[in-house]
Parts: sequence; structure tokens; C-alpha cells
Amino acid sequence: MATGLVVLRITRLPKYFGPAELRKYIEQFGKVHDLYMPKSKKTFKWKDNACVRMSSEVAPLVASTLNNLLQFNKIIKCEILPDNKRLFRTNRYLRSSTRALDEQSRIIATIKRVTALNARKKMNITNNLSRKSLPQAVRRRRYNLQKRLVAISKTNPNFKFQGKNQ
Repeated sequence: MATGLVVLRITRLPKYFGPAELRKYIEQFGKVHDLYMPKSKKTFKWKDNACVRMSSEVAPLVASTLNNLLQFNKIIKCEILPDNKRLFRTNRYLRSSTRALDEQSRIIATIKRVTALNARKKMNITNNLSRKSLPQAVRRRRYNLQKRLVAISKTNPNFKFQGKNQ
């Protein structure tokens, strides 16, 4: 941390109080050296807290003014953080995403997917094509009809089914 600078933590900010509005509001007390407002990973909206780096002469005045301040039906809280808090680190922004896959794992996944698809296609060719050519609903209805005809023929052997073709 540079000498003469302290970090203020401002919490419980109003809903639509973004970094531009906060910077403009705090700069009336003195120069703002750095401002950090985190965003939600899910909605990309601003969260309700912020960290501001400013000179140590003005920081107590800003903290006492902003602490317990009612704005837009929200009570803003403000405090000066101790020096051991490392908030404005530059390496924070250099971290790679944990969800991103590296190139080699993407290639392996693609190869597995393509080989599985090719194997399924070969199995479909070797299976009975006449059976697979009918939709599943038609096959199910035909099977149920055959079961009913067998059950009826057991109870009444003289029964003759008159279908379309008969």
C-alpha cells in the first residue's frame, strides 16, 4: 500500500448505486485513488458493498459522514480497514477461470464423443432395419394389439379379428 492511503469499506449501498455514482459522491470529500465494487457472477449486477482507497487525512471524515447515512431507504455503513487487508491487488484480475477447459481436454472430449457416435451408427446399421424403420409409438401400439389379440383368442378360440387387410 502506498503511504498516506487507507481503504474504506462501504457496505449496504442502495440498489442502483454503481461505481460512477459512488465515485462522484465521494470525490466531493477528496481525491479517490481507487474504487472497487464487486459484481454478482450470476446476474452481473453490482453488489451492495465497495472498497475505496483515498488519502488518510480525508478518510476519517468520509467514514464518519457515510456511517449510518440513510439513502434510498438503506442505511449505509462505512469503516476504515486496517493496513493488513490487501484488497487492491493486481494479480486478482490475472487469475484464469476455473470453468475454462484447456485445449487438450476439449480435443479428448470431442474424440470420445465422435467415436461413440460412430459406434452407435454402426450398431444401428447391423440391427434389424425393418424394426428400426417404424416409429416407437407405432411399434408399441402394434405390440399392445398383439397382446390383446392373444388374450382374446385364449378366452374365445372362435374369435376372428377383422383388420384393414382382411
